[in-house]
Amino acid sequence: METTPPRAFVYLRISEDRDATLVSVENQRAEVLGLAARLGLPVAGTFVDNDLSAFSGKTRPGYRQLVAAVISSPEPCTVLVWHVDRLYRRPSELEDLLGLVEGQAVTIETVRGGMLDLNTHEGKLAARFMVTVASYESGHKSDRIALAARRSAERGDWHGARRFGYQLTADRSATIDPVEGPMVREVVDRFLAGESLYSLTVWANDQPVPPLRAKVWHANTVRQLLASPRIAGLRSYQPRDQRPETPFRNVMGPGRWEGIITPAEFERVLAVMKNPDRRTTRAGNNLLSGIARCGRCGTGLVIASSSLSASGSPRRRYVCKKVPGRPERGGLSVEGAALDDAVTAAVLRRLTATTAPVRPDLDAAPLWSSVAAARERLTDLATDYGRGDLTREEFQAARAAGLSVLRGAEEALSRVVGSGSLTTLPLGDAVALSTRWYEMSVGQRRAVIMALVDTLTIKPAAVPRGPVFDLGRVELRWRA
Repeated sequence: METTPPRAFVYLRISEDRDATLVSVENQRAEVLGLAARLGLPVAGTFVDNDLSAFSGKTRPGYRQLVAAVISSPEPCTVLVWHVDRLYRRPSELEDLLGLVEGQAVTIETVRGGMLDLNTHEGKLAARFMVTVASYESGHKSDRIALAARRSAERGDWHGARRFGYQLTADRSATIDPVEGPMVREVVDRFLAGESLYSLTVWANDQPVPPLRAKVWHANTVRQLLASPRIAGLRSYQPRDQRPETPFRNVMGPGRWEGIITPAEFERVLAVMKNPDRRTTRAGNNLLSGIARCGRCGTGLVIASSSLSASGSPRRRYVCKKVPGRPERGGLSVEGAALDDAVTAAVLRRLTATTAPVRPDLDAAPLWSSVAAARERLTDLATDYGRGDLTREEFQAARAAGLSVLRGAEEALSRVVGSGSLTTLPLGDAVALSTRWYEMSVGQRRAVIMALVDTLTIKPAAVPRGPVFDLGRVELRWRA
């Protein structure tokens, strides 16, 4: 009596496909299908996981689909793989697989390694032995790769693919791209002058140079560019199991490529980005959104359109937005154009009366040194703890104190470099200031206002709204 051969499922996996060519997967496919033909097994399905390691712990969609197909198979089946370590590489994965196929007749046929019958004690023993060896080899390989990565960082080698602003060279270094490099320089200059990430993103999308891996610039892309030590010619290194939750990475030392900006400028960028007082709300094209505060509840005012003006265009108003369950919110508004004009006039008068930049950059030099010293102390603490010179309690207490010192130094530095928006203005020259003001973008004007103004409070109207803007409602306090 002729018997029907068991159903066969093919599983293919490659841990790393740098070029996304699928070449190695196709090589596996050819050999595994050849094995199926030699065994006379009809292939009922093929499942692929490309560029996914079995040791990393990441979800493997193809593997999950394979397990589901095996469990739902109404008859005995065979899983065909190139080698058993393509299927599983962790002991826990094998045990999960054994539990799932309990009571289901399953064999594993490999191109390199022979056959395993997971329904026999001998087959389970062989599978457990092989996965233990594979797990050891993966862990050992991971340690070697981590050590090589650290040595590469210590040498200052370039790591990874090309990044915006640079072109790679054959000696694991890079040169500044003649088109992208100047754009990075301008992004940094504008950011240090006080422009917001949103304003910089709008500006970047107006340029003819797109980001490397997207069609348009996003605020997060600009943030990552600014926070990258690469643009300062610095090599960062962070072990995979110690990656921080923030975009800021530890600097190992100088890289073997030229920086687009200086390390000191990079410290200034980080100080501004880490400043907890920095406004991160999106203001769009509105000069005072989030800067002007409600005189009742202290909330930042937002822009809203109400009635039409005489020309037929919407009349902009800054309003305190109503929030359900918050009775103190809402009920306050002020004409947008009139408030913009009043604050602009006050700022220009203030700048005209100023003859020297506030807090020149020279004053920030010792603060940069303080930030660098605080970070170095934290690194030394980690080294001492790793050598066993400190107990866990001593390390945690010292680290908390060190982080407090670092935050204080970074906040002091950000207050100094925040005045960078004033350094390019023709201070003391009323005509030149007025011309320059209306040449600047809204983001640049907002940066100047935030550098000068401590608080801008709009009081409730004493009488019903009239045809004349009431300047008495505006309470403006300058920074010291």
